[in-house]
Amino acid sequence: VGTLDSGGPFTVFAPTNDAFSPAIDPSLNQEVVTKVVQHHVVDGEVPSDQLSDGQTVTPLAGDDLTIGVGDDVTVNRATVTNADASAENGVVHVVNKLLADAVDRATLTPRFTIFARLVKEEDLAGTLRDPGANDGRTIFAPTNEALLAALDDDDSGEIESDEIPSDADDILKYHVLDSVFLAADVPESETDVTTLEGSDVTVVRSGDAVTVNPGGEDASVAIPNVEVDNGVIHGIDAVLMP
Repeated sequence: VGTLDSGGPFTVFAPTNDAFSPAIDPSLNQEVVTKVVQHHVVDGEVPSDQLSDGQTVTPLAGDDLTIGVGDDVTVNRATVTNADASAENGVVHVVNKLLADAVDRATLTPRFTIFARLVKEEDLAGTLRDPGANDGRTIFAPTNEALLAALDDDDSGEIESDEIPSDADDILKYHVLDSVFLAADVPESETDVTTLEGSDVTVVRSGDAVTVNPGGEDASVAIPNVEVDNGVIHGIDAVLMP
C-alpha cells in the first residue's frame, strides 16, 4: 500500500464508498488488504481516452483487469463513474464496485470470514476466484452465524477441525452456481439451478426476498448482491446440504 505514497505515475481505479457495502474490515488480513489495494493500481498514467474495448491492463497485484468501452467504460464488472481525476502522482478513475475476487472479498467481510476460511482449507480458493465457463459465478455464502449454528457442536464460538464434515468440499461446491444471478434476476417461480457439486438448488424470489431450497434448508438471502470481479456473493442464513 505504501507504494502509492511515492513514485508513479499511477492509474488508480478508486471505488466509491457504496462499493464497500457490506463493509470490509482491513484488520482481518493485512496481506489481502494490500493485494486488493494493489489490484486497483496500474503503473503508468492511462487517461480514459487511451482505454479501448477489450484492452487488458496489469495492476501492481497482477491478474489483468479487462477494460470495456461502450456506452460506459467498465473495468472487469465495475463501471467508471468519474474519469480522469488528476492526482499528484497520476490519474484516478472512480469505479462503482470493489475490484476483488470472491475469496478476497469474503476474507475481508466480517460475516463471511468462516466461509472464506473453509474455502481455503478445502483447496477451493482457485475455483471460487475463477469466473467459470459462463463468465461469472453466483456464490451463496453462509454467514458466520449460519455456519456456527450448523457446525459448532460444542458451542465454542468457532469451528474446530474435527467439526468440519468429511464432505465439506462437496457441501461448499453446492453453494456455487456457474453463472451470475443478481437477486432481481431470480425467478418468481421455483427454479432449479445446477451447482458445481452437480446437483440442483431451488431458488425463488418474492418481491425483494430470495429463498434457496424452500421446504428444505429454506435459506434466506440476508446479504444480497455483493458483486465481485468474478460474479456475485449472496449471504444466506443457513447452510445448504446436497
